[in-house]
Amino acid sequence: MHAKHTLKVELAGAGILEAVGSANPCSEERYDTPESETFDGCCMAVIRAGEAAGEIHLTVTADDSVQKQLTILIQEAEC
Repeated sequence: MHAKHTLKVELAGAGILEAVGSANPCSEERYDTPESETFDGCCMAVIRAGEAAGEIHLTVTADDSVQKQLTILIQEAEC
């Protein structure tokens, strides 16, 4: 849990990557880059839906080897 890993976040599709961070109070890393080092085993990506419906494809790579993917479906709002 306390191991530090560098995570790289890639986003494609109907969304925008707003920030990536770890909540480490001592970190001097920027939040507007697609990479962050984990803190207590955790990291967070802030994603905003775009203006059109579609899919967001999120890929997170740890230490340039382990990769996880997630697809998020974005639907138009019903007003």
